[in-house]
Amino acid sequence: MQPWNNKTQLTRRDALKLISVGMLVPLLGPGCGGGSSSTTPRSIEVTKLQPPYPGEDALRIGYLLKTWMYESDGLSLNKIEILDAMTLAIVSTFVKGIDDWPTIYKDPVHSPSYLPQSGPMNAYYIPIQLKIANGASRPQLMIHRLTLTRSGSSEPLIVDGGIFSPRYTESPLVLPSPLKGNNLWFNNQGENSYHFNFLAFTDGVPYAGMMFAFDSGQLNAGMTSLLRDYGSKNPLDNHAYCNYGQTIYSVADGTVVRVIDGFEAQQGNHQIWPITEENLGGNNLIIDIGGGRFAFYAHCIKGSFGNLKVGDKVSQGQAIAQLGNSGNSTAPHLHFHIFEGGQDPIWSRGVAFVIQQFSATATIKETDDATMGVTVSRYASSIARQNVMPEKLTIFNVQ
Repeated sequence: MQPWNNKTQLTRRDALKLISVGMLVPLLGPGCGGGSSSTTPRSIEVTKLQPPYPGEDALRIGYLLKTWMYESDGLSLNKIEILDAMTLAIVSTFVKGIDDWPTIYKDPVHSPSYLPQSGPMNAYYIPIQLKIANGASRPQLMIHRLTLTRSGSSEPLIVDGGIFSPRYTESPLVLPSPLKGNNLWFNNQGENSYHFNFLAFTDGVPYAGMMFAFDSGQLNAGMTSLLRDYGSKNPLDNHAYCNYGQTIYSVADGTVVRVIDGFEAQQGNHQIWPITEENLGGNNLIIDIGGGRFAFYAHCIKGSFGNLKVGDKVSQGQAIAQLGNSGNSTAPHLHFHIFEGGQDPIWSRGVAFVIQQFSATATIKETDDATMGVTVSRYASSIARQNVMPEKLTIFNVQ
């Protein structure tokens, strides 16, 4: 099938036919402006499609885009557009070089020294976090348009594929916050950033256990710093941080299936202990919350789990640990996510969720990693939110 031009529309009958075969496989031949004699199938497919979940300003849809290994054809990818398959109206655009450009996973498999991974891969994988602004129409069927260029040429090559129907009828998991207090900050799942973009591979198969994780922070009373208003102001001092030692609560009734303890803390915003696969989560806890889903709490303070052990039952709202700075951490924080498809937080499948209730009070404008200073824009009054995920830069209170 030839890529469409701007005057072509996909009929509903054609769209349903494409869904029935599972993917669209356009070919870049001379008639497409490519001038290539390659016979490699140019396939685009949506995989690991998650139920949509609402943020404060948009509905999010997370998935992986699987493409053919286009670099073997001498091509580079410059733009990804998601279109309404019925009207070809553009729903979202990602442009190479812009901040939200997603990570593209390809051979050789990206392999941090602390997390062994393996290939070979027979496709490229691209994590996509699609936003549909609040109040905007929600297309029932969407398709991807990739803009590529061939080495030595400025002529764009257009390939369409990866048609999918969002899972609008499904609701995301609703959880209470695992932390309570004022001036909380969840550097979270709402953007194409570190956690969402992180994939791990075994024999070329992708795992997206951390896809919907967040890292927490907390500002001082004046919302000017991550450091306390009193005592040490040294960013290398864990006790200087507003959130260090904060109580962590279970988000659901469940059963403890893993407790890892005994790791010493990192030094404020400096890692003094090398990262390994074993200490990646530092002192951490995994709770089976039912339905094949697990809650992961990482980077806790050594010895803060009390007497919790594997097999123990916990209740929603029960204090289970204290927030720390152990493992792969560069400042005190809680790393939290929900996963399914196994009992390992990395080699699993991340689950989207929303926070049951919070009050948004400000938005972060700037941060200073050296001093832990923060500049915010305060709201005229707090905004009560229910069953949504805070935006990446929202400051909020949880009672």
